[in-house]
Amino acid sequence: MWSHYASNHKGFCIEFQFPDPDEQPSPISYEEHIPSIPLIFFLQSHFARINNQIEIITLNALHTKLDDWEYEDEYRWIASDKIKPDLLEIDRCTFFPYEPSWVKSIIFGRRMSSRAKQFIIDNLPFRTEFKQAIEAKESIEIVPYDAEKHLRYGD
Repeated sequence: MWSHYASNHKGFCIEFQFPDPDEQPSPISYEEHIPSIPLIFFLQSHFARINNQIEIITLNALHTKLDDWEYEDEYRWIASDKIKPDLLEIDRCTFFPYEPSWVKSIIFGRRMSSRAKQFIIDNLPFRTEFKQAIEAKESIEIVPYDAEKHLRYGD
């Protein structure tokens, strides 16, 4: 997933850990087709207030990816019931406030510059663990971050 979501390892990943057992990410279902949501359901839910049925169908669709992506073994946490209308939106991005205690670690991509890593370490407004993605024999491994050992790329 690093190549798709973290600019080919030049970015970073935030590892979350939610304290509430009811607030855990759900595994993605990999299928041949992503479920569709008939337009009539949206119209009916608006007029007839059958929101529960459309919510189930929508969450099912949001937790489904094409089976070509199964190697990702992805989990998702949907914050739909947490988003409030007054949250700041910029260019289709919603800034969602979270508890710093939810952040288990920051994982640096294997090609992330040392300057960017140091900027995050110096400016994060709370303490957390830092980890590093490294290239292993046939995979990517996540190890504890050691500034002396992991200084390289793009400095």
